[in-house]
Amino acid sequence: MTHGRIDFGQAASDYSRWNNTFPDEAFERLGRIGALETSFTALDLGCGSGLATRALAARCALAIGVDPSPALIAEAEAIEIADGRRRNIRYFVAPAEALPAEIGVVDTAVAVRAWHWFDRIRVLAQLHRTLRPGGWLAVMDSVFLPNESEVARRTAELARTFRREGSLAAGSKAGAKALRTGMPAAWFDEWAEAGYEIVDEWQFRYIVTFSHEGWRGRVRALSYVIAMQPHERAALDAKLAEMLTRDFPQEPLEIPHACFGVVLWKGDKPR
Repeated sequence: MTHGRIDFGQAASDYSRWNNTFPDEAFERLGRIGALETSFTALDLGCGSGLATRALAARCALAIGVDPSPALIAEAEAIEIADGRRRNIRYFVAPAEALPAEIGVVDTAVAVRAWHWFDRIRVLAQLHRTLRPGGWLAVMDSVFLPNESEVARRTAELARTFRREGSLAAGSKAGAKALRTGMPAAWFDEWAEAGYEIVDEWQFRYIVTFSHEGWRGRVRALSYVIAMQPHERAALDAKLAEMLTRDFPQEPLEIPHACFGVVLWKGDKPR
């Protein structure tokens, strides 16, 4: 994804390799409420390297991923070539605010770790023509929890020493005045004004295990780290490697995460 000053494509390899954990339980929940069916076409907005697109393809007739970063789409397509097992995936290099007409009409649209980067009103306008009446919109996110892990807390503290002022301005949820289900409450007003009704919402905890290498890669794929200058990222990575070796030598590291999700439908009633 390319948003504001942050080009996720410049960290495409790290993003694809290490920012690749999202709980399958979230997609299973979408299936249980009817938002994913084997006959559906599902659209992954801001798909990055295709993590959610592949999860949708395992459950639907067709999964379509869109992302403005050619580098991330290339990573997604390389994974498909390497796996050699799915033919029901299509990728487009495009922003969520300007969906290609070739996509046609879809049954379900999802945004995983992406909605806060969008011009949300423009995306909702795009979905007005792309998402069928009675279709589904799922907005999901996940974060690691520094307050529940010493290694995550120390990592966040270390990263803050390298962070430049304003590096979180684009895409940050930190400025939200109120949260609901881990998301800015203002989003719920925007969805209601666009004609969507809430079907489901959730938040739950889960654990992701990392090697030292994996945790360093996960940190390098954070948006505010990608926003740093190359020498700053390298210095942070070196300091993190030193800290892990010295203070947290035992592997794997267990990092608590939280998953948030809101499912909405468009039309008179959910299918």
